[in-house]
Amino acid sequence: MQSGSALSCSVRRISSCRWLADSAGRRLRRSALRERFPALPDVARYLTSRPVRRGFLWDGFDAGIAAALVGDPDAARDHFERVFREDALAPWMVAVREKVCELHAIAADRDAVTAWVVRGVDSCRSRLGLGPVPLAIS
Repeated sequence: MQSGSALSCSVRRISSCRWLADSAGRRLRRSALRERFPALPDVARYLTSRPVRRGFLWDGFDAGIAAALVGDPDAARDHFERVFREDALAPWMVAVREKVCELHAIAADRDAVTAWVVRGVDSCRSRLGLGPVPLAIS
């Protein structure tokens, strides 16, 4: 039978091993994503090629932003219009539509879309208590 302190030490070791395994798993997933999507055009190509799925307004939102960031305003507007076709069943969906309306209007101005994304990321990080981080969007 283990003493209290030996058991506590074992629990800490197991917990530490789990943390290390989880951390390694996260690094591997990030690495796999970076290999699959090494640059923004790769991300945009993937997001804009997905089939339309009714009820998945984030698909159109994300694809529209990605297309605008790589300088394809026509594709961006097409994807933003998908969002407009979704029923706004909740207040958050109305808020998303308002954002899409703004993005649809600036889709041809890559710098304006980039600034919009940077402001959004900065705002989210601030709400989470995180400091600003430089974004390399190209």
